[in-house]
Amino acid sequence: MLPAEQSSGSREAILAGLVEIVQGLTADWDMLAGAIGPETRLGVDLGFASMDFVRLVMAIDQRFGTSNLPYESLLLAGDRDPEEIRLVDLADFLARHLPAGR
Repeated sequence: MLPAEQSSGSREAILAGLVEIVQGLTADWDMLAGAIGPETRLGVDLGFASMDFVRLVMAIDQRFGTSNLPYESLLLAGDRDPEEIRLVDLADFLARHLPAGR
């Protein structure tokens, strides 16, 4: 769960949590250059493969105490390549779908 100061469910708190999650998932990846931030693209910049997306979803569910969010609506949106999904896009998705107070 998020620390108390980030438990409001605000987009900024969600984004901060996502950055921490992705930093943790990629901590031992030597290929990363530069900081992970709102504009970081999961596929293009980080090279996420399908198993990495699964690990990310599991970490998000654990961190925010939820499950069964409609990730397919984000990942399979017809107008966007999943490789181009940015952390800010994921934060916007979560802000819309997380129960209040998460």
